[in-house]
Amino acid sequence: MSIDKKRKLPVGWKMMKLKQLGLLSQGGTPSTDVSEYWDGNYPFITGADVTELFVSNARSYLTEKGLDSGKTQRCENGDLLIVSRTRVGRIGMAAKTLGVSQDVSVLKVDKSYDAKYLAIFLISISKQLEEACQGSTIKGLTRGYIENINIPIPPTLSDQLTIASDLEKRMTQVEKMRGAALRQKEAIGAMKGAILSEIFSYEEGDELPEGWKWKTIKDVIEKNIQVFNPENYGKEKFNYIDITGVDNVRKKISNASQILVKEAPSRAKTILRENDIIISTVRPNLNAVALLDKSNEGNICSSGFCVIRLKDDYHARYFFHYLTSPYFVDAVSNMVQGAMYPAISNDDVKGFSIPLPPTISEQTIISSDLERKMSELEKARLAAEKQLDAIEALPGAILREVFDFEEEYSGSQKE
Repeated sequence: MSIDKKRKLPVGWKMMKLKQLGLLSQGGTPSTDVSEYWDGNYPFITGADVTELFVSNARSYLTEKGLDSGKTQRCENGDLLIVSRTRVGRIGMAAKTLGVSQDVSVLKVDKSYDAKYLAIFLISISKQLEEACQGSTIKGLTRGYIENINIPIPPTLSDQLTIASDLEKRMTQVEKMRGAALRQKEAIGAMKGAILSEIFSYEEGDELPEGWKWKTIKDVIEKNIQVFNPENYGKEKFNYIDITGVDNVRKKISNASQILVKEAPSRAKTILRENDIIISTVRPNLNAVALLDKSNEGNICSSGFCVIRLKDDYHARYFFHYLTSPYFVDAVSNMVQGAMYPAISNDDVKGFSIPLPPTISEQTIISSDLERKMSELEKARLAAEKQLDAIEALPGAILREVFDFEEEYSGSQKE
């Protein structure tokens, strides 16, 4: 028997359409030109505000006049909120008196049914709701679709309350697990910065250990780097790296697009070599930096990168680690604070001074020690991501365990 086969509806349960479970209505927006409607104490909920099961916070607030203007839907505590436009699939419940925009459909649930049970079921089919959207510009669910959503109903209200309470407890526990996993992942990320800060603890002008020197990047790099010229490139295609091609978490090239030379973008600039370091000069706070391996030999990068090609007396990985350190990131970020276009120049990068051990051998030893520590951190990061992925899959599994019946929950089914 396939493990994906849906179960039959339990004895005593029945399928009911959403329109049979209460009064369905649609929200709306009071005129923003009427000042007496706004800046009151009643939350005005749009699809963007439905981020939790119990909804009470909004970005805009209505007055009593705005709430009762007839231009929105007044909701009371316990009303079911179904986002039916723009962010379809989000489900919530009003946790207090509030108004809703046209993004939100409201079900005032009949007393014979539990709104929390209905909300949790609708959350379990949120993906189906999202896939059922119609419309060319603003996508949404039709009223007919929403009215005819099939919902499995247990025999008694007491059964609904029990199931809803159990599921809420389990989902709360999963959320706690998710929070712990996120904190673990963040802690691992912070450790990388702490390790780099420990090694590169000097600020320009600080006294260095004996034999060390401050060296400006421009003094230790090759001056003549081959520039890409489509006219004499000699090949039909090339691999192009733009800013989106650098993974700023793993500090590696994540994507190089193959492009015809005759269609080369004007920003295609520098022919790269193994051990080049490329640094995005756009939004430097994101620290899109990569050290190129042999597989990137001959690739061409965008003019949005500063290319660092070191002379033979210097160790590329030592410089690479420095250029990913918190000190460097903070320094270049401060350069663009308040700027309309957050970018630095190649000269800004090359003007930085780096604390250097006296020999390339010592640079290599420091770099190797960092590589070992970073490798261990990367293993821990991947393990944490795997754990987080598993935890984030739990809510769906829990909900399927309760609601995965043979009947299709399709709004296209007519009564």
